[in-house]
Amino acid sequence: MELLNFFEYDFLIRALIAGSLAAVLAGVLGVFLVLRKLSLIGDGLAHVSFGGVALGLLFGLYPFYISVPLTVVAAFFVFKLGSRSKLYGDAAIGIVSAVGVMLVSALLILPAAASLQNARNFKEALFGSGIFALFAVWIGLAAALVFSLPAGASIVLSGFFLFVGALTVSKLRG
Repeated sequence: MELLNFFEYDFLIRALIAGSLAAVLAGVLGVFLVLRKLSLIGDGLAHVSFGGVALGLLFGLYPFYISVPLTVVAAFFVFKLGSRSKLYGDAAIGIVSAVGVMLVSALLILPAAASLQNARNFKEALFGSGIFALFAVWIGLAAALVFSLPAGASIVLSGFFLFVGALTVSKLRG
């Protein structure tokens, strides 16, 4: 499939719009999470939420009623634990694991980490993170279309390569 046919398919246009919105929101939120050293909070809370869904199904209850309160309580404990101890450095772990894990984690962590490599201030970090996330989604969707690859994995890999590029530029600048 050629890249020129990209906009001929309604599902790709919807994917581009939804991916772009998610990318900008996740990219901006990611800056806050990475700076607060909480870049893996999304992964951890997703696992808690999944456990809540399983408990809800096990007890014959609507999973939402178990999952949401359980996730909120877990988030509270994570923040309390983080404020009372010196937990640090999860961004590097998140970058390495995001390449093989979830699209949402990758869109939260990689664009923020890429933007923070070269941003001179907070506003540049926020703007750059949104731009990095948009490019990751657009490049990933284009690669998925042209090479018949899974879209999620393509977006994650494009985000990873954008991070490597930003890191390289940062190292070359000194």
